[in-house]
Parts: sequence; C-alpha cells; structure tokens
Amino acid sequence: MIKNPYPGKFIAFEGMDGGGKTTQCNRAFRYMSAGGENVIEVKEPNKQVFGGKLIYSLLFKEGPIGFSDMSSTMRQIHYFWNRMQHFAEIVIPALEKGVNVLTDRCYASVCLDVHQSGDLERLLTIQDYYFQTVGVPLIRPDLIIIYDLKTEVALERLEKKGRRDFFEQPGKLLQTKMAYLEFASKFSDFCQVIDASQDEDVVFSQFTRELLHQNFELN
Repeated sequence: MIKNPYPGKFIAFEGMDGGGKTTQCNRAFRYMSAGGENVIEVKEPNKQVFGGKLIYSLLFKEGPIGFSDMSSTMRQIHYFWNRMQHFAEIVIPALEKGVNVLTDRCYASVCLDVHQSGDLERLLTIQDYYFQTVGVPLIRPDLIIIYDLKTEVALERLEKKGRRDFFEQPGKLLQTKMAYLEFASKFSDFCQVIDASQDEDVVFSQFTRELLHQNFELN
C-alpha cells in the first residue's frame, strides 16, 4: 500500500452494509460535478473488469457455488484480482491525468471478512502480496470516509432492500461494524468515521459535504 503519488485525489466511501455509503458517494459525485470538478465515480467490485461479474454471482449464489462455500481468504482473493484490474484499467489512469476519483468501496472492504483477532492484518498482508507480485500499485485513498451506525438501524434499512447478498446477513453486521472501527483506529491518519444513523440529507450536509470541502477547493 502506497500513498497516492498522483495529481488526482482519491476518496473512498466505506462502512457496513446499510450505512448509506453508496448514496453518499453518488451525492458527492453529483455535488462535485455541479461545481465543475473533474471527477469520476467508481464502484468495487467492478463488473466491467476481470472477475467482477463472477463476484456478484457468488455473492448471491446464482450458480452451483457461492461465497458461503468458501473460506474468507478465498472470498477475498476474488476481490483482490478484480481490484488489481480495476486499479490498472480505471483508477490509476484517472489519477495520473489529474482526475479526482470517488470510490464506493475500496481495499478497506476486507473488513467484511474479518471474524476474529488477526484477520484484518492477515487479509491486508495477503492483498499487499498479490498487488506487489503482479506489479500493480495499491494506492491508498487520500481519505476513507467510514459510515458507522447501530447494527439494528443497518438491519432495518437492509430489510427494505429486498434480496440481500452473502455479507448483508444479520449475523455478520456486528462483526463488520467492529472490523471497520478497528481499521479506522489502525489508519486514523486517513480515515474518518462519521455517524450515518441520521437522514441521508443530514449526513450529507453535516458530514460528507464538509469533508469534501476540507479536501477539495470547492466553491
């Protein structure tokens, strides 16, 4: 993992499922675009590059095998391969050109597969090994915004969603919440945890928009 060496800024929207990160990322993109910023919005996993469509199939077990049949390491390796291709084809070329990148999820999403002490460090180490071996720089976002809330609130929101994937199950939410807080504590120099329990308009106006202004020269 290396600090972003490129002129474009790299901001990640993260957190447990039901926290509203996708909504906030999309609102941030629209807000910055309206202000004339050179910005793109991306998402992980990326369906348009290697392994993306397979990941979504495994998340919902649409075929004979799903993520529920795999170890945490095997699940995350699928994400590592997709992320490497995504970085090589989309993220790094944009940052090199001075384009700002807003991403819905990043490498911090290994937190979804943290179940016990030591898992976070283990998965991050394996991910670094894959990137280094293939020769793709694992660029650290300039800022990772982690949307945190009570698991009961997250579950209530997910119930309105309908079909839920492997990671969006009630028994996994508390582990995921604690893993993201562990991640934020470990990397406090570029992680910001905010309360996502309020209405999306309040979260955007009081937190997301303020963080954008702290990191970009916005009018």
